[in-house]
Amino acid sequence: MCRQTGLILGEKRRGKRECDVLLDVFTEVLVRSERGGPHATGVAVLRDDGQHAFAKAPVPAREFVGRGVFLDALGQFDGHATAILGHTRWRTRGSERDNVNNHPVRTGSGAMAVAATHNGTIVNADDLFREYGLERAGEVDSEILCRMAGAAMGTEGIDPEAFLRLVAPCQGQISAVLVAEGRPGRVVVLKGNMPLEFRYSRKHRAVAYASDGRLLDDAIEAGCGTGHDWRPMVVQPMTMLVFRREEVFRPGAYGLRFAAG
Repeated sequence: MCRQTGLILGEKRRGKRECDVLLDVFTEVLVRSERGGPHATGVAVLRDDGQHAFAKAPVPAREFVGRGVFLDALGQFDGHATAILGHTRWRTRGSERDNVNNHPVRTGSGAMAVAATHNGTIVNADDLFREYGLERAGEVDSEILCRMAGAAMGTEGIDPEAFLRLVAPCQGQISAVLVAEGRPGRVVVLKGNMPLEFRYSRKHRAVAYASDGRLLDDAIEAGCGTGHDWRPMVVQPMTMLVFRREEVFRPGAYGLRFAAG
């Protein structure tokens, strides 16, 4: 089982010290998630100025976080950051030696570019690529979610209703996080039938998420100490959330339907 982790950031002026605290939490969860995905690790930093950073490699998280590509990507996490997506991959479809298959998956270009992480397996992905006539770059089934999001792109980013219609025929297991690079202040989260837990901090105006809530709590305590204000954000399975930077604690919520299995 793969694992996801990341931060969704609301509007706030953040100095280096606060950014360092948030990155400590993120890195702690990423490393602690290695057991659920030892074959590859990746990260994406989305920014409101259009400069985004990606890094991934077919190595476990403990090795990855010491590499220059990871440190360079985290160097882009500052007051302009809107979200950071992390993923530890357990190989299913597509070799981890081809980095296209590793997460975050990235498709499209310009205003149509989408970055995403996914936990689960979409068993009919091959059929959906053909049915929708979507371009494909790798072998990993998760790419279908990125391509669907690109096909559902509207003037404000990924259109929720259009995206839900495209996702509905999927069969298998899905929890995922997606961001249109042209609208980095809008983060789409699918909490389907795979674990995904959330915590929020009013002090940091941020939402943290991870596949394993216990690992997330441990990482928050390690990064922030025992006097922190991070609290659970309860999200029911089979829900799609759309987080907006200007109201990060009030995401839009939609019913999520697909053929779970």
